[in-house]
Amino acid sequence: MVGRLPRRLTIPAATVFFLVTTAVPAQAQHEHTITVPISLGPLTLRIALLYAVPAVAGFALLRGFLGVPSRRTAAFVCASAAVAVVLELMLSGKLGLPNQVAFFAFLAGVFPAFHAIAPVSRPLTPYVTRAAPFVLAAGSIGAAIAFTRAWTAAGEQTALLHSGVILGLAGLAWLPLLGNPARMVRFIVFPAAGALAVALLAAAAQATVAAAF
Repeated sequence: MVGRLPRRLTIPAATVFFLVTTAVPAQAQHEHTITVPISLGPLTLRIALLYAVPAVAGFALLRGFLGVPSRRTAAFVCASAAVAVVLELMLSGKLGLPNQVAFFAFLAGVFPAFHAIAPVSRPLTPYVTRAAPFVLAAGSIGAAIAFTRAWTAAGEQTALLHSGVILGLAGLAWLPLLGNPARMVRFIVFPAAGALAVALLAAAAQATVAAAF
């Protein structure tokens, strides 16, 4: 029958035939429902996370070779960090952090996006610029501790990796707001941010792939 069809209808007909033949056993097995082994919701969130984290990490790796980022660039990086923090909290399930620390990490990861996008927060710019190195240092130290514990932990490795990713993202979210620091601060902050970015990429990829799709 397929041989008598026009050439342009051969592929659609074969596709319909394949779907029908594969759907019948599934329908017979599950009565009136057809299920698929992939949950599109969590899978979509993981794909979005794997786009947001490299954007933040890539900026951290290049920040030492660039000048002060434009407002649009800062808004994009800060928004990517905020989205990544929210996605991590949604996908992690369990964290190796106290609830208070996770809450402050969430605030630290989201506030830079609000400051970079909302004009109403412009008067806070001098205070944000001064606080950025300290928040970045706190996030880097917390992420380093979580990653170190993950290497030596057995059952809580994935939870610690997610915790380190959240803390690292919360710290790197403030990097676009750093401005043009002094030379001594630049030699300390930018290499530390680059090292954190590499560890962040590895930990985010391992924690995301380790979760069941």
